[in-house]
Amino acid sequence: MCSTYESLMNLLQRTLLALQADRLNVNLENLLDECLQYLIDMKIVQIKQENNNDSSSAKTKKLFYETTKLGKATVEG
Repeated sequence: MCSTYESLMNLLQRTLLALQADRLNVNLENLLDECLQYLIDMKIVQIKQENNNDSSSAKTKKLFYETTKLGKATVEG
């Protein structure tokens, strides 16, 4: 569904929680960071890096989040 930090934040910003974030005193970026770290620590999600060679000489790395086998089993179970 979402594999980058930006796409995850975009999804989170379209939720009811985002609409109520100020009233609930919730920082969406901190919440997303904490949730991702928890999923990584529990080995539900892992980080993949992809090297991009664009037209400029600089190489860039892009991070992607990928569900592990344990994560897929958790969802299917």
